Amino acid sequence: MKTISESDFQTKCSEFVKREVLCCQSSLVEELLSKEIFSYDDIQNIYPTFDEEEIEAGVECPSCTQVVSKTDSVTGQCEDCFEDEKEPQEVFEWWAVSGWLSEKLMEAGEPILENEHGVWWGRTTTGQAIMIDGVIRGLVKRFWEASPEEALEKPITAAPDLLEALEGLVKELEPQWPIENAYLADAFCCAKEVIKKAKGE
Repeated sequence: MKTISESDFQTKCSEFVKREVLCCQSSLVEELLSKEIFSYDDIQNIYPTFDEEEIEAGVECPSCTQVVSKTDSVTGQCEDCFEDEKEPQEVFEWWAVSGWLSEKLMEAGEPILENEHGVWWGRTTTGQAIMIDGVIRGLVKRFWEASPEEALEKPITAAPDLLEALEGLVKELEPQWPIENAYLADAFCCAKEVIKKAKGE
């Protein structure tokens, strides 16, 4: 496996985020959820998943004290206790992300909101650069180890109908700029950024 310095790895993480994470839309998503335009039922992975970390020698569950061979890597609990006591993940920020990244984040157990309007990652950390998030570093590390030459060179792809819809939104709102409605302004700026990235500009 090709090695990489921490400095170079951070650069790869930064490039990865710039390419796959499109823009922050926390205020817009929260407003749409509060008005029930978006549904909480569309949020997947709102509850954490048991990740079945295998322990060869067995370990005592901190909740029920039974010795088990599989625990959750975060809580250390056995599966039964984990399912009984798990709490919803707290989402601090909502980010529009590429379809490819949303699938990988879903597999990693991250909250994902997806509906006919788009897809958003519910970020459960805040106050630091996204490239530092453990889930992002984990994804970059996994794909770097799998194929250093190809894994981080994948371009963003946008469905033609989605791209056409976003271009239509920009065309409709551009004459109204500056837009007084903060949520429409947020959507306008995000749409322009997505179009720019999708076209590789």
